[in-house]
Amino acid sequence: MSARSSDSILEPKLHIAVSAVFLDEQSLPEDNIYLWAYYIKIINGYDEPVVIKKRVFEVIDVVGQHQLIEGIGIANNEPTVLSKETFEYASGVLLNQPSGFFFGYYEVLHKNGSFTREVVPSFSLDSKYDHLINQ
Repeated sequence: MSARSSDSILEPKLHIAVSAVFLDEQSLPEDNIYLWAYYIKIINGYDEPVVIKKRVFEVIDVVGQHQLIEGIGIANNEPTVLSKETFEYASGVLLNQPSGFFFGYYEVLHKNGSFTREVVPSFSLDSKYDHLINQ
């Protein structure tokens, strides 16, 4: 039985930056509707193009309710990100509570057919309405 070469194991090399903005004017705190826009920037640190095949995100609000956001690639597209290139996009998330956390990962396909799981850094969803937490 031979040992597997460490060269065949790809270490995650996508650099992912995230920022979020609370959308106060679109939110309706009196109806427990809180909206955020989030912006994701992905820089491909691999020496080859990669394809973002799947996203799996989880959002947990301040009272512990979970939302799973799962789907094909990004917005149902499977973008190819060339080596050393950047891919950016914006999206949004709705909560029934005034704050929460967001985290997850992308499944990325490499030209040799292997996949890596690329972690999206967790980030907080903050608003000025924390005093309105609904149990």
